[in-house]
Amino acid sequence: MAQYPLRFGMSSVAWYGEDGPPQVTEYRVDPDRLYDVRVAAKSGDPTSGGLVVGAARVGGGPDVWWVDFETLEANPRFYSIWHVDAAGIAHLHEVLLITDRSAD
Repeated sequence: MAQYPLRFGMSSVAWYGEDGPPQVTEYRVDPDRLYDVRVAAKSGDPTSGGLVVGAARVGGGPDVWWVDFETLEANPRFYSIWHVDAAGIAHLHEVLLITDRSAD
């Protein structure tokens, strides 16, 4: 499989009572987990879902995350989607694949 850079996409943070959302203190991935790879919905809004086109391993560290994923797309770009817990730990949730055809 080919490795591609994983760019920061977005994080969803829950609001915890009067304390509000936690400050993100750390980003974590599980190197043994296969993460869903999703293409953006036709609306272009990454939060509105989209088709899961496969699964990928993710590795590296906060400044150099990478995605191990096989694709025939000429110019794939991968973005991270994180969920943040009450302790401020951002856990990778899934990967968004953007291609030159994503807007079709």
